[in-house]
Amino acid sequence: MLARIIILLPLIILITWWFVRDTYIKEIESLKRIIEDLKNQLKSEEKIQFGEAELSENETLKQKILTLEAQLLVYKKSIGDRRPHGTMNSITKEIKKDDLKIVEGIGPKIEDLLNKAGIHTFAELARIPAVEIKKILEAAGSRYHMHDPTTWAEQAAMARDNKWNELKHWQDELNKGRITTA
Repeated sequence: MLARIIILLPLIILITWWFVRDTYIKEIESLKRIIEDLKNQLKSEEKIQFGEAELSENETLKQKILTLEAQLLVYKKSIGDRRPHGTMNSITKEIKKDDLKIVEGIGPKIEDLLNKAGIHTFAELARIPAVEIKKILEAAGSRYHMHDPTTWAEQAAMARDNKWNELKHWQDELNKGRITTA
């Protein structure tokens, strides 16, 4: 009986991976359509601006687009993983969350922004380029523009790999997540 289970386990894992991969692909296509619709809506509204209210709506649309593009990037990176886990595990609908505030420069509000963009784990944060994180911060408003995510992916990678001593040593040299120059 145990031998049959051992033989069937890789097949079950492969089928599960394929199902989750297909779900990611469908989610990516859906996000692409939403982003394109928002971009088209933004273009048409930019042509008919009559005041600050219109500008405010355009800024909101731009924020939605940036957030969705960041989420799309997370999904694409998850597919590249070839493992049935990540941002949206459609089988269990459970999201494993790490305490992203461990990363120097990330506080509760930025962690919430990252979570809303689909970034919940150190592994996910480690895969996202600083430029994409910066887009999420900029979309959230001017109060987040001063934050510099340059070191966040590397810090997240250390946390993901349980290199706590190395992370602590490096964080002692950082200033609010930024590399200090002496």
